[in-house]
Amino acid sequence: YEYDRDIFTNYYFIDTQKVHVSGTFYIGWQQFDADRLNVGFDKNEINNDKTFYSVDNGISWNASSIPGTVMINPIFSTSFDATLGIKSNEIAKTEVNIYPNPTANLLNVEMNGETFEYLEIINLQGQKMLHSENEQVDVSSFSKGIYLVLINGKIGPYKIIKQ
Repeated sequence: YEYDRDIFTNYYFIDTQKVHVSGTFYIGWQQFDADRLNVGFDKNEINNDKTFYSVDNGISWNASSIPGTVMINPIFSTSFDATLGIKSNEIAKTEVNIYPNPTANLLNVEMNGETFEYLEIINLQGQKMLHSENEQVDVSSFSKGIYLVLINGKIGPYKIIKQ
């Protein structure tokens, strides 16, 4: 609000601009069509005394009688009708061969389609057991069990069995 209720100021931000907020602030939105309503409703947090709506373009405001809290699901775009999403990058299929599996000692990695940079072996508790820039690693000191192998930080994970 500016200096009174129902007096609003619109702020338009550059896509990459960060906004620092302190103290009390108010958020509003205007629904332009029946197809988009980017909100949710939390029945566990009761804040309807702080939730107001207008059905006459802001001429009058009513407090919500529905117990709960509105949750805004923001849509960020540079154009009102822009289709939002992530452009899919067609990545060449990388063939990975990890052998022998199961293994007792040495584990080998062969790749076609991408350059090998490093591998990480992670146990099922999420602990990193090994980081190596070599395509052959010694796992003889590992306990018997199942481990995950992640290659170049993005390929996998692949399951291996240590005997």
